[in-house]
Amino acid sequence: MNSLYFSWKAIWKRRSSTIFISLIWATGLLGFASIQRLNNGVSNALQLQLENTDLLLSAKGSPTRSILANVFHLNEPDGNILRSEVDELIRNYNLQNVRRIAYGDNYNGFRILGCDSATWNNINYIEIKGNLPQKSNDVIIGRNVAQKTGLKIGERFHGTHGLMEHDHNHETTFYTVSGIIYSNAPSWNRLIMGSMNSVWRAHGYSDSNYTAVLARIDNPLDKLLIPKKIQEESSIMAVSPAFEVNNVLNWMHQSSKIFSAISFLFLITAALIMFFLLQSHVKERLGDYALLRALGASWWKIAKIVLWQNIILGSFAILLTYAGLAFIWFGQYTSITLDEIFQKEVYWDLSLDIKWMFACIVLSILTSIGPWIWLQRIPLHRALVDS
Repeated sequence: MNSLYFSWKAIWKRRSSTIFISLIWATGLLGFASIQRLNNGVSNALQLQLENTDLLLSAKGSPTRSILANVFHLNEPDGNILRSEVDELIRNYNLQNVRRIAYGDNYNGFRILGCDSATWNNINYIEIKGNLPQKSNDVIIGRNVAQKTGLKIGERFHGTHGLMEHDHNHETTFYTVSGIIYSNAPSWNRLIMGSMNSVWRAHGYSDSNYTAVLARIDNPLDKLLIPKKIQEESSIMAVSPAFEVNNVLNWMHQSSKIFSAISFLFLITAALIMFFLLQSHVKERLGDYALLRALGASWWKIAKIVLWQNIILGSFAILLTYAGLAFIWFGQYTSITLDEIFQKEVYWDLSLDIKWMFACIVLSILTSIGPWIWLQRIPLHRALVDS
């Protein structure tokens, strides 16, 4: 007698309740898996973007808005800052790994960012096709820009005024695509990056200043003191991006704990329903188990039949969970906001699922022990007569 086959036939006879329990179980598992992926995807993307960035210098305004605009390139900056004043601060405070940026215009809604070689060298990239900008009008575009605009290496285009799509074009200033970058950090994949001179030239050098400056501070104590000193002594806003982002991540982690607790309640509910369903099934099929014992089946054989039923239920719940994750994955491509902050490379890292998959199998085993013990305490010879 095949224990697995017998268990499958028993499950199939009550397939409606089987699907119901698996859906409840999968809902809880999907909650755990999706929250974990969201936390890891966003956290990794933020950490990659903030690497070597301890200080952000920008125009006075909201620190959060400044970080979103100048670090993650998700918002519009508050304005420009004077080159002379910034260069003096860089010298006075001995800032390291300084990256100067200046916002230009846009092309089909994708921002053109003027930057220096230090910015290009600071990009976390998987691959670069072509070359980094070498001439004054060369630009390197992100993967998303290439996919959605169809631009290829060697092609020329001109920018449109402002950071959003607009009717006014700078038809006299052309950019040439020198390369395409594939980055781990989502924000680089949706930017067009060229030299600051090209951005200034497009505007006739009327505003040859910086939009922001990013830098590294090596001394841990200076990381706390320098932003405060700059705020007090200059007209420039100094922000610690890591500090601001950590606040956001702490809020995310607190929120994820609430959703995890709700998912855990779904799991407990599914486990209890499964326990009582199996108990009910054992009572209904008591004559069949008595017959198996009469034919020489051991208690261990009976235990395997009971156990396999729960394992099948748990496995079906895991399959439904991955079906839900696949649905969310394809839904991400229609969500521009999520695509801009989420590192998709970690989404199908199955090592993230080992813990909850192991917990699912253990729960399947534990919920089958009770009905099996109850089955042993019933006089099966009487059950065989009654059946």
